Amino acid sequence: MQCLVEAMGMALPYIAMTPAAAAMKARLAIETERQIMKLLEKDIRSSNIH
Repeated sequence: MQCLVEAMGMALPYIAMTPAAAAMKARLAIETERQIMKLLEKDIRSSNIH
């Protein structure tokens, strides 16, 4: 399911295939948070993305 969300552009690249125990997963989580905050500041919601 996560691969599908990534393919639709609703998740950061490589997040679906990164092992849960990998250090990169923590870095991707922080980057995801940053991207979400940018979208919220611009009032962009998932329903606005086509």
